[in-house]
Amino acid sequence: MAREINLTSNEWCNIIFEGKNKEYGAYLLRKESSKRHWTAFAMVTMLVILTFSFSKISNKLFLNKEKEIYSDVIEITKLPPPEKDKEPIRPQIETPKSKPVFPQIKFIAPVIKPDDQVRPEDEIPPASVLTETQAVISDRNAEGDINGVDPRTLETNTEITGEKIEDNDVHNMVGLEIQPSFPGGEAELMKFLSENIKYPTIPQENNVQGKVTVQFVIGKDGSIEDVQIAKGVDRYLDAEAMRVIKSMPKWIPGKQGGRAVRVKYYVPVNFKLQ
Repeated sequence: MAREINLTSNEWCNIIFEGKNKEYGAYLLRKESSKRHWTAFAMVTMLVILTFSFSKISNKLFLNKEKEIYSDVIEITKLPPPEKDKEPIRPQIETPKSKPVFPQIKFIAPVIKPDDQVRPEDEIPPASVLTETQAVISDRNAEGDINGVDPRTLETNTEITGEKIEDNDVHNMVGLEIQPSFPGGEAELMKFLSENIKYPTIPQENNVQGKVTVQFVIGKDGSIEDVQIAKGVDRYLDAEAMRVIKSMPKWIPGKQGGRAVRVKYYVPVNFKLQ
């Protein structure tokens, strides 16, 4: 039975190169191949060990680092009331003036009669007497100017009628008789905003914070209208504040003169990271 020979051993190398020039490079390469193999194996093993150790250290230093905990703090403050807008100028309705009534005087042509038939009261007085006599309006029925005004119409009062003007103007808080209010008061408003506003992820990761002021109109029925950003910070924070303001329930509307009116209102929302 043939003896097993290790092909990487020096014995096998001597058999192959027996009677040959052993100074040739191939003999040296075969003879030292085992040494090279062990060296390479040792280097690979060390490389694997170093890689594994570095991975464990990196995970401990970086990946397992405790994340910072952010708490969303929303501060709601009441802005000072804006300056009161000037009251709209209402059109003045002028009462049409009646045409003046001029007295109508009738002149009667003189009738020529014999002297014995002329009565003293029918005689024409001298010119000097006429100049001193006051003019008298005749009480006889006579046709007047067709463009004149019938005095009887002056006794009837002219009644001015018009449509009732509906107040659709937007009022400010200043000078308002009854101000609008959130159902339950300011405490319920703060509670509603705190429970519904969420800090957007992107501003939170980029450490973006600040105060967003939202402007809106409370309608006559208490609905929320015309929501706008009066002062913004970041588009994500602005959008979140507007979203929650639009989702608010109906308010108790403000009143002026005993009637519900539209009122402009401001709510600041403060986004903070701690």
